[in-house]
Amino acid sequence: MSYQGEKGAFSEIAALRFGEGHPCPTFYDAFQSLLNGTTDFAILPIENAIGGSVYGVCDSLVEFKKEVEIVGETHIPIQHTVLGIHGSNIETASEIASHPQAIMQCQNFLRQHPHLRIIEAYDTAGAALEVAQLKDPKRLAIASERAAEVYGLSILHPKAADAGWNKTRFLIFKKSLHHSHKFGYFQDFVRFIEENDTQFPFKEQMKSRRRLRLRAFFVFKLAKRYEGLDNFFRGLSRFNIHIEHFTTRPIRHTAFFPVYLLEVSFNRLPNFKLLEAHFQKWCKSSELLGLYPLL
Repeated sequence: MSYQGEKGAFSEIAALRFGEGHPCPTFYDAFQSLLNGTTDFAILPIENAIGGSVYGVCDSLVEFKKEVEIVGETHIPIQHTVLGIHGSNIETASEIASHPQAIMQCQNFLRQHPHLRIIEAYDTAGAALEVAQLKDPKRLAIASERAAEVYGLSILHPKAADAGWNKTRFLIFKKSLHHSHKFGYFQDFVRFIEENDTQFPFKEQMKSRRRLRLRAFFVFKLAKRYEGLDNFFRGLSRFNIHIEHFTTRPIRHTAFFPVYLLEVSFNRLPNFKLLEAHFQKWCKSSELLGLYPLL
């Protein structure tokens, strides 16, 4: 299972729930690893309880929307720790590095230590790895406890996050076999999984649950820039759909005409033919990237 980051990243912790993890430097590379067959699945963060949407994943998902399929999700508790080499000290250090999302989630700690110059890194575990390589007592990192174990670092502060209930939601992807996500295909989703998809991560859990809450993920663009979004959402109400997550992302070379990422949940499958007609009425383009159980 491919993930973004070095060993010890929270993404690796999520990947290890399902098997062996395959580290990748960027979200793009994690998707490419999936598409070229290096891995069977990819697991990437989509939303954090404190920092909100992970826009890098959102943008990559828009780019690869016709090539990947979402098959599940998992939630990982996030406990940020401040790491340094043995003998280092928070008060005498001068720099602290981490991923921008982790920095956003540890604002209270950073405000209490204004002498620490913040350095953005591509990954929390990557920041920890660099601390271990530099062997500089003045450089610290915000990363996981596992990163401390992997790179032999000391935990200088065990709870750096703004809230103890901090967690991140990860989406699990597989390579799409359909090239175009047809709404009607998902009408037979459960039967397809049981009969054809032997590698589906949640197959056994699905068999053991008589009633599952399902989540669907859509990417769409409206037909008109300043009209239709209120009408689009008003029309969704007749499908007994609960909106779970909604994100707006800009489109390159098109000023202020965004693409929307929408996650909804429901207790029973809606009529996908009518749902598809609803999207066609209000949207210039739309893709259903996946339908998966919430366990």
